[in-house]
Amino acid sequence: MSTIWRWRVLAIMIGLLLVLFGCIQVQVSLPNSTVTAVALTTITLTPLPPTATATATATATPTAVLPTPTPTSSPTPSSTSTATPTATATAVPTLRATPAATATAAPQISLFDVNPLVVGPGGSVTVTWQASGEEALLCHTSQAGITLACAPVPLSGSQAYTFTDQQREDSLLELRVFQQGQQATASLLISLICPAEAWFFTGAPSGCPEAPPTTSNAAAQRFQRGLMIWIEEYDDIYVLFEDSSQTFRVFPDPLLSGATTPEPPGVPAPEGYFAPVRGFGSVWRGDVAGAADVGQRLGWALEPEYNFTTTYQRNLSFFAPYLYLQLPDGTVAGLDINYGSWSIWGDGS
Repeated sequence: MSTIWRWRVLAIMIGLLLVLFGCIQVQVSLPNSTVTAVALTTITLTPLPPTATATATATATPTAVLPTPTPTSSPTPSSTSTATPTATATAVPTLRATPAATATAAPQISLFDVNPLVVGPGGSVTVTWQASGEEALLCHTSQAGITLACAPVPLSGSQAYTFTDQQREDSLLELRVFQQGQQATASLLISLICPAEAWFFTGAPSGCPEAPPTTSNAAAQRFQRGLMIWIEEYDDIYVLFEDSSQTFRVFPDPLLSGATTPEPPGVPAPEGYFAPVRGFGSVWRGDVAGAADVGQRLGWALEPEYNFTTTYQRNLSFFAPYLYLQLPDGTVAGLDINYGSWSIWGDGS
């Protein structure tokens, strides 16, 4: 390879290096030719015309002037100073203490006692109490909460309380203490027992009767599982079921109310039994309201209807009213008005 072409190849290599190092244009002066390297452009080589006689020339190695890359100096870290955070002053609201409302002292009852708790009409009891407050009342109230009598008393003390002769019902003695619109209450139930002669039968309840006993004409008929009784004074038919429920029902007499129809032929009773007639028959067949199941629950009558004289008496009780009714055999049934159940209480014969 001739010297000229060697220089040309060297120039091309240098140009490529320059492109790689910085894309900088470098001119290299060569004998008899000029090589221009342009970054990112096509390198054009212009050959010289051939010389007939090659003149030996001392070969001088050209020094390619390359751009000296400017070293990137890393910033010398200055001495690390710990930044002391500046505390931001937060405005703390001033809390104003609200004075607490003065609590109103409530009235209190520390003692309330009544002795004895069972008396008869016109009887007396001793009441003892101790309380704190502004004023106090000793009151006599019914079980229904109706105030019967009230009288002012000191906050502490002991005194007798006498019931009237007309008192016929259990009731309460009640202490009421007041202070600044507030009230404290204590009460005790006083049971009233009437003399035995007040009732018409033995085994009577502890309370008093509403009134003396009443005697009335009546009719009765016994069934397989119960009893029907008509009371003339009430004009009602009482049906007492003798089954697991042991309940009773009351129906107005359909004969006297005009609600009955002519006696239907009905179904013949089995031998030894009877089908009820008239008012009892209307209830038994379910011809009156609420009696649809009466016949099925009672079964057939064991005997014809018959008359007898009965005695009855009611107790005086708001919470547990009872009617005590004498049955044809002389026993007395207690009929619970509230719950519709009944049981034998005693003997009125």
